Amino acid sequence: MSLNRSSKLLAGVAAVLLGAAASLVTAAPAQAVTGLIVTIDWSDLTGSESFKTANAVCPAGKVLLGGGADIVDGGALVHLSSMIPAAAGYPTHSYYAVARESAAFAGNWTMYSWAICGSGVTGWQVVSGSYTASSGTNVVGVHLSCPSGKKVIGTGAAAVGGGHFLIRSIVPSADLTELSVEVGGDEVASGAYSAYAYAICVNPVAGQQRVSATTAANSISKGISVACPVGKKLHGTGGDHTAGGEAHFDRIGLWGPGAVSGSDVAVIEDATGFAENWTATAYAICAT
Repeated sequence: MSLNRSSKLLAGVAAVLLGAAASLVTAAPAQAVTGLIVTIDWSDLTGSESFKTANAVCPAGKVLLGGGADIVDGGALVHLSSMIPAAAGYPTHSYYAVARESAAFAGNWTMYSWAICGSGVTGWQVVSGSYTASSGTNVVGVHLSCPSGKKVIGTGAAAVGGGHFLIRSIVPSADLTELSVEVGGDEVASGAYSAYAYAICVNPVAGQQRVSATTAANSISKGISVACPVGKKLHGTGGDHTAGGEAHFDRIGLWGPGAVSGSDVAVIEDATGFAENWTATAYAICAT
């Protein structure tokens, strides 16, 4: 999954002889990322602590393309609160994730993080943005655009303000030039909080596209997976749900051989449940 976009300037010989400034610019085909590999890390703590972290690191010589996170045995009281590429204080090419309890939880649980890594991409950079909301603000959004000519290959988000603030959506645009993130409180949240969005942007790679799948609408916790098209592999993830502060992401993950066949999400209703019908959506950023 690499992106090597070169251009050739072809000057027409006849035009040059005539003194005309005629030229033709053509773009070489985007190249595929090479050496795609997924690494995993899990929390050192596996008891009933109030929060846990994990940071999956790419091998030397490879760049971070995207990532995912998962909570095991957290149930209705533990949620994903941060999924951050190249987090401050950690290796540049690593994927950091945090999960928090929204209320006291006696059970033991574990946090996992995945990093999707590869070689050969060009123009790699992380674009980030944030917004701080005052107390009483239900939900806020952060919208990012990749620099001109680049596309989103991986995503991230963070909800900062305590255990009652949730990532509600991480949605790459259909053309992969933009990323939208929403963060909001649960049904008992109070106080100021901040939303952060992260887009890993690169020069386009071969076959790069977004695919998605959405659940049926009902009033229960749910999950769904989406597969990359035949011949393509997963490079980045995303998720969305329409339950507002009544449910949370338990997982925005990877699946299949090598964990690169597609992405999946699990969204869990909070301890009081939610009577209305709602949906969940999984997004996969795929390429050849």
